[in-house]
Amino acid sequence: MKRSYRIKELSMGQVFKLVNSEKFKKFGPRHCSECGCTDGFRRRVFWVEGAPTEDPEFEEYQNLMRYHMKRQHGFDWVFFRVDGGNRYVETAFCPECSSNKIVFDLNLLPDERAALFSLDGTRKSE
Repeated sequence: MKRSYRIKELSMGQVFKLVNSEKFKKFGPRHCSECGCTDGFRRRVFWVEGAPTEDPEFEEYQNLMRYHMKRQHGFDWVFFRVDGGNRYVETAFCPECSSNKIVFDLNLLPDERAALFSLDGTRKSE
């Protein structure tokens, strides 16, 4: 049986609230792969109802969402997020060149970064 999904774009207010939540603000847009810009990205987030939570269905879902977002919205890069059981598809746009090829990465404070690196056995920098 085929799974059905409902996709809803969040309003600017909903996006602002979500991306500033404790969980979401730890990972976000860092730089544009086209021009190198590092700030001022416009983010778009879509809530997805009916998304699977287990492998192997999750990989198929991601591929389907990538295809849908490319076809319906022209997005080159999208990222998949989970928060409180909700599934989201997120993308960002460069304020300089309008590209959506934005690299997302962790946004950690220095003490958080030090704790993370100490967990994997690498030496903490002084």
